[in-house]
Amino acid sequence: MSDFEARYSRAIAELDRIGVDPMIAKPPYHRLARRIGLRLRPPLYRDNNGLFLAAAYGYGIGVMVLSLVIDVLSATPMIWMDYVTRGITVGVIMGLWELWRMRRHKAKYTLTPWEFL
Repeated sequence: MSDFEARYSRAIAELDRIGVDPMIAKPPYHRLARRIGLRLRPPLYRDNNGLFLAAAYGYGIGVMVLSLVIDVLSATPMIWMDYVTRGITVGVIMGLWELWRMRRHKAKYTLTPWEFL
């Protein structure tokens, strides 16, 4: 039996010991992964998460505002800027939703699908 299988069977035994059916229970995936010993992110990721998000979303908002200013002030309309602005706007909306979700659930350490991969 591999080390992973041993840890997994110990986790199932622990769930069985406390009276939780593992086929019905839906625990948070990051806790289950931690229990079976998987490390899904580098150790310092949690400390740098807020700074990374602020930089990423701040850049997106800055580029969106800059593209809107250039679009409004330019003498000739730039068709490509319309597509860039739309794409960045969608990215900023997704970023704000992610920040709202983290604040609402106080879930600074939850796994999102792209972190899980």
